[in-house]
Amino acid sequence: MSDPLPRITCMEVAARDPLETLRDIERRKRALDAEMLQEIGRLAGEWIDDPSVPGLAYEMAASLGISAYSAEERERIATALLDLPHIARAHADGLLSWDQLRWLTKFATPETDDEWAVRAQEMPPWRLREEAERQRRVRREEAERAHRMRRLSMTWDQDGRYLEVYVELAGEDGVIFQEALQRAARDVEHDPGADDPRGARLADALLHLVTSSGRKSSRPTMVVHVDAEVLTGTSDGTRKRSETSSGMQLHPETIRRMACMARVRVAIEREGTMVGLVSASRGPTPAQMDALWFRDRMCSFPGCEAKRFVSAHHIHHWTKGGPTTMDNLTLLCGRHHRMLHEGGWTIRGRPPDGLEFVDRWGNVRSDRTPVLARAG
Repeated sequence: MSDPLPRITCMEVAARDPLETLRDIERRKRALDAEMLQEIGRLAGEWIDDPSVPGLAYEMAASLGISAYSAEERERIATALLDLPHIARAHADGLLSWDQLRWLTKFATPETDDEWAVRAQEMPPWRLREEAERQRRVRREEAERAHRMRRLSMTWDQDGRYLEVYVELAGEDGVIFQEALQRAARDVEHDPGADDPRGARLADALLHLVTSSGRKSSRPTMVVHVDAEVLTGTSDGTRKRSETSSGMQLHPETIRRMACMARVRVAIEREGTMVGLVSASRGPTPAQMDALWFRDRMCSFPGCEAKRFVSAHHIHHWTKGGPTTMDNLTLLCGRHHRMLHEGGWTIRGRPPDGLEFVDRWGNVRSDRTPVLARAG
């Protein structure tokens, strides 16, 4: 007769930790993940940067049987950890999980590396995700500073053989510039004899855009994803989505200004789900623009006489129900159009009887002279 199985008491079951084995496996897995990330970081530093050679993420996806997204994420994290030794060590020691690590590497810097290596150990992944989103968010001051820093410089070489052009643009303008240039480059004939064929196509495309600026052409459309509250102005954008398809964060007022200018297609979302797509077609018709030019003749801001690079602005924004009609439109130069959005100014009144421009502190600038009389 076989020996009976040993009896296990309820007290013994209660004393045993049922997840201890899982925790031990997780600790060993983190050590292996750390070893893999270290090797990926080493490979990334040695990988040949050549368009004809497949990228490291592509090769990892094919060789390891993982998705392209997973491969790109591993390469991103591994590259970030090269400058974050304290966080890398905490992960290797089993103190940080993969889910914590992927969010940490989106915002931690070499200056905050040691701090976050400790703080993050007590924070669940969703808290770190919120921190990453908070630190990525574009603040009004940052948007204004980026715009103030815009510049273009042109320098000829000593023999006058070539011109060097250097441009710095704020994020949203940079995206539009890049899209316009890349789209125009697709129509440029490839020149295999150029020292840099891709750069040559972009240079030819830029020259084409500049020299044909007087002709009619379709402007590039940038797709942005925003929560409905951001677009309508019922939210300041805190913890709400307002970004381009590539993930670049935009200030909510920047999106509303671009939507006013009909340079953007807006994917409206609510709680992460797209609920509508607003086409970039709320700008005035050609006939309305002709009438605006005849009526306003220049930027409508008091004292401004700019006649170039002006655009139509909805006095009562169309996202809040404002119609695209003559009594709800006025011409503004780029500087004052930005002031009406990112700068927090508002407009009172209706053309052509005169408009009042109110800054964010309530100060009023007004030109009560009828617009037709001023324009004449």
